[in-house]
Amino acid sequence: MKRLCLLCLFIVSIVASPELINKAKEVEKTFSLKDLEAVQKELRQWMDKNPQDDNAHYWFARVCLANCNVQRFFRRELSDKQGKNITRPGTAKVAEKGIVVLDKLLKKRANWSELYRVRGELHSHTIVGFLTGMSKGPQALEDLNRSIEIDKNNSLAHIANAKMFYYNPPIAGGDVDRGIATCKKAVKLGGDDKAYTLLGRCYIKKGRPKRAELYLRKALKINPKNLEAQHFLNIALQK
Repeated sequence: MKRLCLLCLFIVSIVASPELINKAKEVEKTFSLKDLEAVQKELRQWMDKNPQDDNAHYWFARVCLANCNVQRFFRRELSDKQGKNITRPGTAKVAEKGIVVLDKLLKKRANWSELYRVRGELHSHTIVGFLTGMSKGPQALEDLNRSIEIDKNNSLAHIANAKMFYYNPPIAGGDVDRGIATCKKAVKLGGDDKAYTLLGRCYIKKGRPKRAELYLRKALKINPKNLEAQHFLNIALQK
């Protein structure tokens, strides 16, 4: 009995508290770089003391990705406001922190779909020019394909694939129609506000603002804090 109690205490000691993981989940919904960086720091401190906690490592990388996504949104869409001091190389540095963690974690958790999904998206954030695009683009695509190969029902992996179709130029596989189809698949698989937001953006890009409005309102109903959905809803309403 004493040994069992000691074992239980050991297991509890190496797993990040539910409060910390819940904090990571909540901050992922926001667009506060300050809060994202604070949670990254908390997770890093926990990881340094508990290197065997795989879930904390995963969430650290995932919060890094959320940070990169917010930076890209600010840089591309709000360059005169929140994004005026954000650079692609700066975003790439945040992405690399997550990639380093996932590279190590994948050596022992090679069949975890989400690790490939997050690393694939992080690779896309390290692209700062043509040369890095030539090397990192294929790495991102390979990871996303591997993620779906492991778990075809991973809605977040399908959303990530849709982003590739949305952001990439046609010469690199960009295709808004395929982006729409992939987003709809993610929605059927239980995709959250991110799927509806990207679907709305795709319809704006396709020149169908009324359709975009429908999906962007759905995104905001799920997550009222979704600044990206609100931004593009305003754009759709002006068209």
